[in-house]
Amino acid sequence: MGKKSSKNNELSYICTQLSILLNSGISPRDGLELCTEGGDSPMAEEIKKALELIDTGEPFSSALKQAGFPSLMTAMIEVGEGTGNLEQVTASLGRYYLRLEEAKSALSSAILYPSMIFLLMLCVQGVLCAKVLPVMASALTQSGGALTGMASVFASIGLWISAHMAIAVGVLLALAAAVIVCLVNIEGFARSFLGTTGWGKASDKASCVSAMAMAMRAGADSDTAVRMAIPVARDRDPLDQCLRAMSGGASFGAAMEQCGMLDPSMARLLDAGVRGGCADTVMEQLAERMDKSANDKLDKTLSSVEPALVAVMAIMTGVILLSVMSPLASLIASV
Repeated sequence: MGKKSSKNNELSYICTQLSILLNSGISPRDGLELCTEGGDSPMAEEIKKALELIDTGEPFSSALKQAGFPSLMTAMIEVGEGTGNLEQVTASLGRYYLRLEEAKSALSSAILYPSMIFLLMLCVQGVLCAKVLPVMASALTQSGGALTGMASVFASIGLWISAHMAIAVGVLLALAAAVIVCLVNIEGFARSFLGTTGWGKASDKASCVSAMAMAMRAGADSDTAVRMAIPVARDRDPLDQCLRAMSGGASFGAAMEQCGMLDPSMARLLDAGVRGGCADTVMEQLAERMDKSANDKLDKTLSSVEPALVAVMAIMTGVILLSVMSPLASLIASV
């Protein structure tokens, strides 16, 4: 049996498969049923429930909503049904959930590798203090010397670790468990702790713009597109500000710039797309650019964290060894 697919991956597969089948003339109901072929879909129960609701006369989007599919997906499909653009909507949803999965994987890596280095650093320092330092301290004492200053502090830490090994191991396991919990609930972690960082803000803007692009691809106007992106946003204030600006007569691009969602050059490009009748295409292009920018911010942060942790580990190791070696060297020199 293959590796179980994540929810975002599965939604991407379902939406992309629906788009292909709809384009070939298959009905939405039959297309959804074909998505369960093989019987190992993580969303098989939701699909089964949706099919039962469709067979009772429920509209496609309503059945998906009642079956437990994401609200953004069902809202976009509802618009697509009304405008006759269901094929384009499902294709856009497939790309959207794929981008979400890629962002999730990038964030998981950004948390996993520094966390591993940090835990390794703690283990190395613990072994030095608990096992190596006492041996060197004993040699110093037998030679007539004594530990002072930082060496004495590190020796006390080592003695405590040796006397309370179970507690020390428990602390390491608790930290490892915390990392695992963050990885399992990576989206909740990002929403709670990373929403105010540069990467979090850039990622949030990219998700909102991507949702607007899907809504416009489905046939929604700019006002409706902004409203449909609100459930995706971590902070809805910029979108509310955008709606107020548009109701006050501002163009779509100008309103997006005023609320901080787009920079001036992107806003001008969006207004050009609106005038040229291809706003949905422009929005998709902007979403891709913003996704890349957010990932670049994450990569930049990751590239600075890992060397910093390695440097800290090297410095701490050097300080521990020098704190013992210095008095030992002085004692040898005085003999």
